[in-house]
Amino acid sequence: KVELYKRFQIDATIHPDTLDFDLQIDDTNGSCRELLRRCGVRDQDIVVLQATRIVRRKNIELAMDVVSEMARKTKRRVVLVLTGYAEKRDLAYQQKLQNYAKVLGINIVELNGLSSSFAKETGNVCNLMSMYPLADVITYPSQYEGFGNQFLEAVYAKKPIIIWEYPVYSADIEPLGFQAISLGDSVTFDAITGLAKVGSDVVSKAASMALDLLQNLAKRNQMVDNNYELGKKYFSYQNTTVLWNKLLK
Repeated sequence: KVELYKRFQIDATIHPDTLDFDLQIDDTNGSCRELLRRCGVRDQDIVVLQATRIVRRKNIELAMDVVSEMARKTKRRVVLVLTGYAEKRDLAYQQKLQNYAKVLGINIVELNGLSSSFAKETGNVCNLMSMYPLADVITYPSQYEGFGNQFLEAVYAKKPIIIWEYPVYSADIEPLGFQAISLGDSVTFDAITGLAKVGSDVVSKAASMALDLLQNLAKRNQMVDNNYELGKKYFSYQNTTVLWNKLLK
C-alpha cells in the first residue's frame, strides 16, 4: 500500500488473507495423533510445528536452533515436526537442514509423503490444519512472506508462535496488537553452509519464553486468546465481507 502510493499515488485498500473463524479445528478420529505416534512422537513430548513447505527463504534452521535451546533448558523431549515438502530447487536446502539437525542433535519428524501413505493404509486422513491442535508451539521464521498464512493459522488454532519479524508482519500485522515470541528482524548467513543465524541471546530468550508459556497456562491463554480475537476481527470471512461492501458502495 505504501509503495503503491509512493510510486503511483494510488491509495489502495488491502484485502488480507482470511480464515473462517466460525469453524472448529480438531484431529478427526485421532488420525494425526496416530500418525505422530507412528513417527515416534510421544504424548509427553513438546511438539514444535513448522507447518510450511521446505523453502530456503523460510529459514527453518532458525526453528531448529530454538528447538535445540528448548531441549537444553527442559527435561522434556522436544520434537520439531516438519509438515511440508521440498520442491526440486530446494532439495539441497532440505539436505542441509537434515545435516544440521544431526549436528544439533535434535529430534525432527518429516511428514512429507507419510500422511498419504498413512491414509492409504488406515483410511484416515490427517490434514495440515488437524495437526495444529497437537502442537505446543508453532515456528514461523520466514525472512519473506507475501502475508503469512501459517501465522494466521497459528492464531486460529490458538497456539503460541515464534516468528522472525518479516516485513509484512512488521508493517501490517504486529501493529494490530498481535503477540508473538520474536526472533528479531535481523539475520546473517553462515559463509560455509549458507544457513541463517540470529544471535544466541535472541534464540535463548525465545526458547525461554516458549517454555514459560507452556508452564504458565494463564499467560499462554492471555496471549493466544488475544491473538484469536484480533484474528477474528481483522482476518475473518466476516471482515472481508465488510471490506468488499465498503468498496462496492
